[in-house]
Amino acid sequence: VEVNTIVSYLIYPKPASNSYTKDLNRVISLYDEKAFCLSAPELIIQSLTNFRRTTVFLNWIDNWVFRTGKFSILGFLKLLVFLLILRFTSEKIVFVRHNIYPHKYKSLDKFVKFTYRVIYFLTTHQITHSKQFAAMDNIIYIPCPLTDRDYVFDSNVINLKDTFKKYFLIYGRLDEYKKIEEIIKYFQDSKLN
Repeated sequence: VEVNTIVSYLIYPKPASNSYTKDLNRVISLYDEKAFCLSAPELIIQSLTNFRRTTVFLNWIDNWVFRTGKFSILGFLKLLVFLLILRFTSEKIVFVRHNIYPHKYKSLDKFVKFTYRVIYFLTTHQITHSKQFAAMDNIIYIPCPLTDRDYVFDSNVINLKDTFKKYFLIYGRLDEYKKIEEIIKYFQDSKLN
């Protein structure tokens, strides 16, 4: 293997309740590339083993700093050490920004903005699946790789949509941080219903 040849794509985190990383792995594998979903320690070991020959995809690492709903200095230091190790050992580091602010945090304040600035500085590429983020932070927009997944729709939902002039589909889990109640309030206040 040549010195600067990418030998694998490392994806964090391992799939758990969210299948995004598993699907990203599947999409990369469609191109005959080796892709592995790993935990943080496994990712560091693989990155060291294949020194400067890996591309790393990082998802939701911003949550490390705000895991309890507050800014954590320890979480920030863990993130900083993790990124510095990867910066030294990996060929490329791609940060995928999924959310405006971390899951358990409630605002886009100075701590969140600082955390994202550090992440952007220590990663080689920053992408998002949201056109809004792309414009907001001047990062690359790439459509979500989950487009060929087979979804099952309830026939009642399909029939219900025909009773409204306009309708919206909310994609993903109904989690508190997504502020679904704001969307419902908007429908009630608007002339869309």
